[in-house]
Amino acid sequence: MRLILSKLLNFSTKNPDVLQIKYEELLDNTEHTLLKLCKYLNINQNEITNYLDTTIEGSMGDPNQDKFKKIEKTGNWYISYNTYFRKLWAKKYLMWIGDKNLSLMGYNSMEIHQKIKDIKNDGPFLMDFLFNIISIAHSWIEPTILREKLKNKIKRISHA
Repeated sequence: MRLILSKLLNFSTKNPDVLQIKYEELLDNTEHTLLKLCKYLNINQNEITNYLDTTIEGSMGDPNQDKFKKIEKTGNWYISYNTYFRKLWAKKYLMWIGDKNLSLMGYNSMEIHQKIKDIKNDGPFLMDFLFNIISIAHSWIEPTILREKLKNKIKRISHA
């Protein structure tokens, strides 16, 4: 997966036909970012800006959909990493992405690490701890489950 991410990012940064937009840009400077997008797509900006205040309806499989009806502007995404285990997960994920890939996406790895490090550990420790134990158990069990599913699928295909 990391190789795919690297190749995708390398392609998108070197290809002039690709428009990269950071989520934060869209939230912080919506009108300007949409104008940039409209120019890229060669469409009238009014076709998009008419929908800016639209309430989100329907389901896309998100179990939390009822909590959010509109995307709110916020630069505080990192404050949810307020426990030891969440910070540990974030560090591992950032390491998996890699500094070079983060840079290609327009992020500064050191700044992100520092933001996460500076957050006070005041989150629900016990719940977070239990969730991590379940995650670890799942990561040990999942390969076995997937292997069995694959074997069963191969058997069904070979008998068909």
